[in-house]
Amino acid sequence: MSGNIYATGYGVRLEKFFLDHWKDVDSEILESWLLYLLRNTKSASISAVVTSIVLAFPEKTFNVAKILFQTKDLFHFDMNRLVLDQSHKSLLISLRDSFGGANYKNALHEQARIKACDDPHRKKSLEQLALSYQVFRSEDTSEEEAEKRQKVLWDIFDKYYSQLPDEDQETGADKTWRIFLARMDRRKMKVSTEEKKGGVEISFNPEIDPKLKEYSEASLKKSTEPMRYTSLKLWASYRKDKDERSKQYEQYEKDPQLALKETKEIIERLNSGADESFNLFNSAIPADVCSILIIEYFNQLSKEEREYCKDIVLEYSKMPLMPNYRYQISDGTTSAISALPVVFQNFPTERDGIKVLLLLTLFDDYPIGMGGGKYSIYPSMAIHKLWDYHFEDMQSLLIGYFMLKPKYEDLRIKIRNEGYEKGVYDIDEQKLSENFFKEYEHDLQKVIGNTVSIDDLKELNKTDLHILNTGFQLIPMKTDNAIHKQIALSVIATFAAPLLSREREDKIDYSVRHAFLERFSYFVLNASEQDIPNYLKPFLDEFNGSEPISDLFNEFILAEDRLDTYDNFWKVWNLFLEKMVNLCKDGDGYWYVDRIIESYLFARVPWKETATDWHTFKDSNNQFFSKIVKNIGHCPSTLYALAKSLNNVASRYLNPGIAWLSEMLTNNEGLWEAKLEANTVYYLESLVRKYIYKEREKIRRTKQLKEEVLVILEFLVEKGSVIGYMSRENIL
Repeated sequence: MSGNIYATGYGVRLEKFFLDHWKDVDSEILESWLLYLLRNTKSASISAVVTSIVLAFPEKTFNVAKILFQTKDLFHFDMNRLVLDQSHKSLLISLRDSFGGANYKNALHEQARIKACDDPHRKKSLEQLALSYQVFRSEDTSEEEAEKRQKVLWDIFDKYYSQLPDEDQETGADKTWRIFLARMDRRKMKVSTEEKKGGVEISFNPEIDPKLKEYSEASLKKSTEPMRYTSLKLWASYRKDKDERSKQYEQYEKDPQLALKETKEIIERLNSGADESFNLFNSAIPADVCSILIIEYFNQLSKEEREYCKDIVLEYSKMPLMPNYRYQISDGTTSAISALPVVFQNFPTERDGIKVLLLLTLFDDYPIGMGGGKYSIYPSMAIHKLWDYHFEDMQSLLIGYFMLKPKYEDLRIKIRNEGYEKGVYDIDEQKLSENFFKEYEHDLQKVIGNTVSIDDLKELNKTDLHILNTGFQLIPMKTDNAIHKQIALSVIATFAAPLLSREREDKIDYSVRHAFLERFSYFVLNASEQDIPNYLKPFLDEFNGSEPISDLFNEFILAEDRLDTYDNFWKVWNLFLEKMVNLCKDGDGYWYVDRIIESYLFARVPWKETATDWHTFKDSNNQFFSKIVKNIGHCPSTLYALAKSLNNVASRYLNPGIAWLSEMLTNNEGLWEAKLEANTVYYLESLVRKYIYKEREKIRRTKQLKEEVLVILEFLVEKGSVIGYMSRENIL
């Protein structure tokens, strides 16, 4: 499997390379490379890439297309691809948004994949291309060449015809292939034209044997039956994803009762034992639709309709608690859970059951997506929507989770070990649930009744980190609650020690580490200013040159980029300044100190290429950079990070930045001989050229400015920079 994933990943990049750079390449060169790929690959992914390029550049690739046309299976595979492509964009958007929005590390890649869905050739197929070659030609294709292409294609089709069995021996696959051929072969079509506004519409009508046509219509009816509710499915999907395309389905937008009526039809079919294909296409629609109706159309529903939708939401929300449940994308459960806050608010008699449901689904650590997320993120998001109006209930769930999740895991281990002794290696989830309810019924009742307290949490600092991380995600931002602060301080202190430990046995799973640091940064920046030192204290006390410190700084910058909490951010940054100075006394050549410096100076975050400023940089922050230059300017990574940041996100400091860099190079002779970070010279060249272009006359008239620029240019010349040499000669 890993080999396929590897090939597919490179296949995507290979396709993009051809699409971006080979549009204007000579056809012979393009064809030679595509043919080389076909001859030398055994990968279906590479064959798919070649097919995609042929569809994108058909006039340049006929000699490749004619080879593809000689593989019958490719027509079937490509038709399946075409059908899947129609919904692929929606799926990618759903995948991205299901986990809280775009991940900054993957944002560019995710956006590129989504944008690629709109490429014109995605809407074409090999079947359509085969017909197009027979009836159309571009200005660059001669009539003689077009006729040669027709003959090549007809020879291919005739060979396929000769391989067809007699009619009485045909299978369903044979009949389907005959239909394919009928739709591609220009010789067996009637052409009709009709004048339309702005042009002439040409229709190609294949001549199909009556029996074959009857078979086609029956097959089409059978295959489209499961997709009968596609409009409802797409509307629900778009509406759930806040996609403007939902407005295209006015029948549901304006009439939620119609959506509910069709949902009831689907449920009736599902309950009556519908075939597998119907279940596959439609099983999640009831949850998606009823969730939307509950959340967005509640006031437009009658009492009976609300009850019906509520029951569907609860039914799907309970599915994760069923034995042997395994999460599947778009199975309806996440939509249902997202509607639980509205059900909780409007149906008081259901609240106890919903609390148990949310608590137990918080226990679900099943992985989702590629980023290390857990299924528990969905009940966590539902809980956050309820803090404002049902504080006591959510407080009970918060404490209940910390209290009962460790017991649940201990019970799981116990049952697993008992199974091992009997030669049983799969955990009986049904037995686990029954034993848990039986053994901890009293504790569950306390959670339901809101009678748990912070005193019920024993030795929180000894709790497994992945449990602490999930619980930490439940604490609301901007909280001023004393219990929340107490729990948060305990969780932060418990995480800090192993995060910054040098011992291998203390190493934390990356996904847990990342999730905690991301949440921690948001939590701190949303906190009151007086609480920030307390939350940071464990990291300040244990501050060292370990990699998580670099990650922590990156997460703070990314959080600040979204939150814009200027005062809190600089409070955090200044609290770490003294620690940074002490860390860098002996340079940056040990542990992860160079990476930490780069992160602290904003040079490791993937800023947009167009970024030239940041809302958290103001003129008053000059003093911060001046302190950096004076105290850690001897480190090569400081020179690199400052030069890089001044080129993009810190461009507002260009003028004082030249003085900072000159001061660093003047006061730290070791930099002239030190091994520099990659691209340091490039960033210095770019910066000094920009400054000279902007301030050329001022530099010539002002001795100090000229001397500062010359220091940097001399440094560049020393490093063999041609740009440095030419710029120096230009201002002397």
